Amino acid sequence: MKKFVLLIAVVFAAWACYAQSNNSTVTQWGTNNGATVVQAGLFNVSGVTQAGHFNGAFVDQIGIGNHSFVNQSLIGNQASVLQMGLLNASLINQSGWGNFASASQMGFANHSFINQLGMLNVAGATQVGFVNLSSINQFGIMEMAHVSQMGLMNMSSIYQMMNLGAMAHVMQHGMFNWASIIQVLGIGNTAMINQWGVGNIASIFQMFGLNNTAIIDQVGWGNVASINQIGGWGNTLHIGQMGGFNTQNITQFFGNGNLAYISQAGMFNWASINQWWAWNNKATIMQNGFMNYAQIDQVMEIGSEAVIDQVGWFHFADISQRFGINNWAKIKQRGYDQTAFITQLFTENSRARIVQRGHDQWAAVDQLGGFKNKAVIIQKDAFNFAFVGQFGGEKNNARIDQDGMFNRGWVFQVLEDGSTAHIDQAGYSNVAVVGQLFGGNNHGEIHQVGIDNSSLIYQFGYGNVATSHQMGFGHSSLILQVGNGNTATVMQSG
Repeated sequence: MKKFVLLIAVVFAAWACYAQSNNSTVTQWGTNNGATVVQAGLFNVSGVTQAGHFNGAFVDQIGIGNHSFVNQSLIGNQASVLQMGLLNASLINQSGWGNFASASQMGFANHSFINQLGMLNVAGATQVGFVNLSSINQFGIMEMAHVSQMGLMNMSSIYQMMNLGAMAHVMQHGMFNWASIIQVLGIGNTAMINQWGVGNIASIFQMFGLNNTAIIDQVGWGNVASINQIGGWGNTLHIGQMGGFNTQNITQFFGNGNLAYISQAGMFNWASINQWWAWNNKATIMQNGFMNYAQIDQVMEIGSEAVIDQVGWFHFADISQRFGINNWAKIKQRGYDQTAFITQLFTENSRARIVQRGHDQWAAVDQLGGFKNKAVIIQKDAFNFAFVGQFGGEKNNARIDQDGMFNRGWVFQVLEDGSTAHIDQAGYSNVAVVGQLFGGNNHGEIHQVGIDNSSLIYQFGYGNVATSHQMGFGHSSLILQVGNGNTATVMQSG
């Protein structure tokens, strides 16, 4: 017992001796600078250098082996450092007018670096945990940046250069997350990254532009997201990921008033949105499942909307809207291994919709040129194929409904005005084609119920009406109308 008491006394004596081993250096040049340093613990190091006027620095260190360095020059800069724990490191460099920087560290071996050059910039870093790394660089006017890290070995970098009123925020909860925000030569742009989980990667790059907004939210592990906004004004991007190893990318290149949103839940999903020289467009991708692929491109498009909604696995969807006005497109997929394409090129006020339920189905809509054309494809079951092509013309309607397996349907409307085409297939291995070319106000309709039926309708001219009904097995029919005002009906059963 006496030996134990003696040992405790020796430890306290050593503590009393080493408690004096903290080191603080304050160097001031100028007028009305202020510095306060508070140290409690062992081997803490603080350095404050002030050159200028009305600068202020406050450093509070509690623990062992913490290091803090504050360097201030010119007028009215303020810096605050709080360190609690072991071996934390903070560096703040300020040069300019009215900048404010703060670093708060609690834990072990966290590192924070803040560099400010300019006027009225605000930067803050909060670190709780172990071996987190934060870097903030500001070279502009009225830039704001904040980093909050809680966990293990998270890494964050914010770089703001020659902006006016830019805002950047990073929040990381978890382990091994990585975030990067770069803002260059913009006015009032906003970027936010929020990460919860393990090993997520996110990056936002904003250059030029006015009042653009970019947000990334990640919950899970191994997710990757990137946003690039270059130029434009009033654009908004939002990425949300929940799950593992999902990948997203959004690029906006000039344009204004565009909105892009991607939501992923599951694993190994891939999504991309590109809006180039576009105005007032909206693009939305929603994925829930495994290894789905989706892409939306809006290029020199005005006032259009595109939506992809995928639930299941191995789906593929692509929507391309280019050089058009006020178009709308949507792909909805349920099941697995579905493939769908919608292309709207040089068209105005056109509508396209594809719905797939089942598996291994393929559908495509091409709308090239034209005005107020409408196309719909509905597929149920498996291995069905459908295509609608509307080339030029105006106010045409095309629809394909398929319920069964191995059905194939085609609709072609070429330089038509006010024509309608409808294919309805229920069964197996049916084939249907409606072709309407170089006319107007034509109507073609095919209904098939059964197996291995084949029906073709071709119309050239105006005001023609053709209807084909097939029920049973192995029927075939062909209707060819050339001219105006013709009517034909075929009914087959058995």
